[in-house]
Amino acid sequence: MLATINSDQIFEKLSLSSLAGDLTIAECQALSGIMTERSLRDGGYLIREGERSDALYVVTFGALEAIKRIGDHEESLAVITPGGLAGAMGFIDEQEHSADLRALGDTWLLEMSRADLEAELSHNPRLVYKVMRAVVRNAHNIVRRMNDQFMQLTSYIHRQNGRY
Repeated sequence: MLATINSDQIFEKLSLSSLAGDLTIAECQALSGIMTERSLRDGGYLIREGERSDALYVVTFGALEAIKRIGDHEESLAVITPGGLAGAMGFIDEQEHSADLRALGDTWLLEMSRADLEAELSHNPRLVYKVMRAVVRNAHNIVRRMNDQFMQLTSYIHRQNGRY
C-alpha cells in the first residue's frame, strides 16, 4: 500500500537512516525526490523468498524480520529496525531473494527503485556513488555478522575457547 506524503516528510525520515549517513543536505533532498513511502500491516510480507526485486527499502517505523523457511520451520535470520536497509542485494543484482521479509508490527518504509537511482547518474553521480557505498557497507556488515556467528558456532562445535 503506497502512502501519500511529500518529499519534505520523506527527507525527514530519510535523514535518520543509515543510507543518509554520508549525504549532504542537498543530496538527501535530491534522494527524497525519488523515494516513495510504503506501509505494511503486522505480518505482511514485503518480499518472499525466490522473488526478484530491484527496490531498496529504508525502514522508518516498525521492523522487518528476515525469515528463512526450512521445511515447515521458520528461522529468524535478522530484524531490521528503523534506519536500516532492506532488499539491498536484489537492488544491486536483481537476483532472487534468499529469504522472506515480514513486518513485525505495522511498518513504514521508504522505497527507491534502481532505475530511479540510475536516472540520477548523469546529473548527480556523487549522490549515486554515496548511496551505493552505503548499500555495500550494509551488505558488508551483514557478512561480518554472519562470519562472527559462524565462528561462534564453530567454536561451540569444536569445544574451543571455553564457549560450550
